[in-house]
Amino acid sequence: LVTPETLHQLEDRIELMKLAAVKGRKTDTVKYGSEFHSILHAISTNATAKRFLDQLESRIERYRRISGYKNPDYKPSVSFNEHLDIFNAVKEKNSVLAEAAMRSHIKRSLRSIEETLERSY
Repeated sequence: LVTPETLHQLEDRIELMKLAAVKGRKTDTVKYGSEFHSILHAISTNATAKRFLDQLESRIERYRRISGYKNPDYKPSVSFNEHLDIFNAVKEKNSVLAEAAMRSHIKRSLRSIEETLERSY
């Protein structure tokens, strides 16, 4: 359920991500992006998705850090813009657009993780 308080929390993380991205602070961008996802997870009404994410939570966080901290090509602005697209869709209560934006973000993140692992290991 998206409440005005939830929107405020999401918007706050978006603003923090924006500042971190402008300053090129990768670790902060990853941190606030993770918090953004946690808020979305908390308000999700899809029980199957919530159980799946609960089971994968520690792995997801590890991969976020690998990609954001160790990939020299990681651009905080790209992550920020993807989160902004998700936020705008949630704010507009457009679940189709929100899902599409999230899927796109996950796919791009996965490619980034794969590239990072290929370089590092």
